[in-house]
Amino acid sequence: GLKTVTMSYKSHDEKKFHTYDEVHDFIASQKDRVYALDNFKRFMKDMGDPQKLLKTIHIGGTNGKGSTTNYVRSVLQREGYKVATFTSPVLVTRLEVMRINNEHIREDEIIRYANRYMSEWLAYELSMFEIEVFIAIMFFIKHHVDFAVFEVGLGGELDATNIVSPIIAANTNIGLDHTEYLGNTYEQIARTKGGIIKDYVPFVTGEKKQECIEVFQEICQQHHSPLLFVQPLHNVCDDQGKVTYDYRQYHIELNTAAKYQSENSALAIEILLYLKENGYIKVIRKNRQRIIQLTTLKEKGSTFSVIPAAVRYDNKLTDKAKILYGTITAYCDKKGYCWATNKDFAEQYKCSIQYIIKLIKSLENNNHIKVERTSNSRKIYINNLDKRKKTSAPTEINFTGG
Repeated sequence: GLKTVTMSYKSHDEKKFHTYDEVHDFIASQKDRVYALDNFKRFMKDMGDPQKLLKTIHIGGTNGKGSTTNYVRSVLQREGYKVATFTSPVLVTRLEVMRINNEHIREDEIIRYANRYMSEWLAYELSMFEIEVFIAIMFFIKHHVDFAVFEVGLGGELDATNIVSPIIAANTNIGLDHTEYLGNTYEQIARTKGGIIKDYVPFVTGEKKQECIEVFQEICQQHHSPLLFVQPLHNVCDDQGKVTYDYRQYHIELNTAAKYQSENSALAIEILLYLKENGYIKVIRKNRQRIIQLTTLKEKGSTFSVIPAAVRYDNKLTDKAKILYGTITAYCDKKGYCWATNKDFAEQYKCSIQYIIKLIKSLENNNHIKVERTSNSRKIYINNLDKRKKTSAPTEINFTGG
């Protein structure tokens, strides 16, 4: 017979919230993070586990998971699919964490969800992040998305996004970040981030360190999950503001000067190839050449947009400083000024403000940037921005082959 599911939520609208600011303040007043999912799992079970209705792609890792998420989204969207994304942190408004076809949720919609479910959130003592994940799931279901791509917030195993039931999970890489929460060694952090591996669900990674791979192999074996790897990249070249490389049977051209994006784009390609080979998507081929449009996050009407620029690094800078320099460059206005705060960068990279200050000082000492400070504000000026070749916000990746 039919299986019934007990639903505990109240369906009436409590009409408590009238503006988005009220909703924002309420959600922000809840617990910031909890490192256990017991309450959230119980809440979702009582709701009927709605997350299982979505075709979800779950992407974790230390660096590059946001870029990989947007690469996958832009390709699928270009092919005509309705694609949802859940990403954090944000640049302008918390509404940005949940998007459909790169358009964030409207204020009136999030007000309706808050009025309907507020009492239940309080009863189950959900955290701020758990509330946002739940709203995103309901928002995506309501709008009948074809795919939902969730970026892990912090770690993996105990992250609120780990409530999803993915069709494929991915890891970009493993680094020694947030050791106070995730562990002090690569193996410990890999085990935490490998917590997104689910029974029988393929897991693909771009990680190359053997100690991390062994952890992933162990977890995948326990879950009977296929372990897939990003294949070697050949002939990686950074020339005239573009990155090119050969991957599998394809020649790849990235319209960005950031070499590290080659790894992120390759992981995105592996995810897309899995979807194609297993019948989830059909990729249009024209004139024996497949063109994939990779667009990065851009908020309409905002000065915060990712614009790839030809950035040259020297050996004196750490990898983190190089990545931060690329981000600062991306946030620049036409005159070369970046108005993002240390807090903005700290939230984006999930690190301390003191660490950001240290990286900015390193860039300043190496004459990559100038920092103009006043009593009330600070702005960063990128040296010789007008002399570097810039591209439009969309980033194309062209790859030809069989």
